[in-house]
Amino acid sequence: MIFFTKKGIFLGNRLKKLLDILKIRQNQFALSVDLSPSYISDMITGKKTGFSTETLVKITELYRVNLTWLLTGEGEMFVSASENEGISVQEQKVIEAYRKKTELQPAVNILLGVEEEADEMPAERQSVG
Repeated sequence: MIFFTKKGIFLGNRLKKLLDILKIRQNQFALSVDLSPSYISDMITGKKTGFSTETLVKITELYRVNLTWLLTGEGEMFVSASENEGISVQEQKVIEAYRKKTELQPAVNILLGVEEEADEMPAERQSVG
């Protein structure tokens, strides 16, 4: 386990702040990094004080969290991926939701005035002219 505190702030405090910013529940987060919801709860309340290296890697990769910030509280909370440079976490969530909800994509495209490629359209929407 890796145990870190910095200036009296425990890793659990930063974890709570991360979950608040991401707007996800403890149980959703726990499942995403292969931990029990009770472990995450114990981290936030200070009953547990560390994550394994494997879990830290999952957190940093899944949520693009700056490892230095997570462990010490220093630096930016998130690292930016080159393809998403300048995109906020909220915008990233919208993009992810758009990708997952394929049934809503045509309606969103209409609202945005975006033309779909014929080969990307669902078969039932393609014209048989």
